[in-house]
Amino acid sequence: MQVLAPDARQRTTERIGVLADGRVVVLSERLRALVDREGIVVEYDSPLAEAGGHGLEGLAVRALVDGSSRLAVLWEGGYPENARMQPQMHRLIGRAMRPLIVVHDLKKNQRLGLLRLAQASKVTEVRVPSPSGEEPDAQRFRAPDLVWATWSKEHGVENGFIVLISSVNAIGTPEYLYHWLLRFTLDGEPVGEPLDLDALAPPELQRVNW
Repeated sequence: MQVLAPDARQRTTERIGVLADGRVVVLSERLRALVDREGIVVEYDSPLAEAGGHGLEGLAVRALVDGSSRLAVLWEGGYPENARMQPQMHRLIGRAMRPLIVVHDLKKNQRLGLLRLAQASKVTEVRVPSPSGEEPDAQRFRAPDLVWATWSKEHGVENGFIVLISSVNAIGTPEYLYHWLLRFTLDGEPVGEPLDLDALAPPELQRVNW
């Protein structure tokens, strides 16, 4: 089955998902858009464009009772890459950016067009941990992917996300020291302790660029 329009297949594809209405969609970092076989379903606002090689990476879909979809798209954050920025912006290389999660609903069979950040249900800055050290030498996290999550709390349940985060330094030889899964609330606050994936992975997958 052809999933994408021919021109869209040439674009950078980051994630694939299935909406509540059955449409198969992919997230394009370069287009900053959600695309199906007929074209663009949602185009995301310009602040979510790729910057220094970092852009939209994660997609999570939750089906709602009325047949619509609640979407969470993840702008990865992290250190911008010097080689992928115009020279006059190289002075920004030493500062890491926090990931952003944009949540919005999509009705059954809807083609939303351009979604401004102000129109989203929620735009959340993800408060990823900051390992010790000074930027740009210090390890800082980017967030390549996420899933919706629900967990028990003292007086009921809480909705949020489980986010994959991985770290690197910005200057010198890149070292990818940490690969964690960590829960975050809808407001971007970390919950509990991270799961260290390197402790579970085979040696060839430890401390590499995921």
